[in-house]
Amino acid sequence: AIQVSATKGKMLFASNGGRLGSVYRVKTDGSVQLILDGKMKTVPVGTLSMQDGKLTTSLSKAEVISLR
Repeated sequence: AIQVSATKGKMLFASNGGRLGSVYRVKTDGSVQLILDGKMKTVPVGTLSMQDGKLTTSLSKAEVISLR
């Protein structure tokens, strides 16, 4: 697996390539937090990968919105 380089301020993309938003915080376990629709969402590290140099989650935008 390609080392995921998640850093604060980096743009996170959904599985379809759509922009989700910029990373607000990277947690110690490697998961990333971003604010989506005014709510803080934590995207699990296991869903993250680098696709064409872009930080991407395997989740869709709807799935990220439904996260707690």
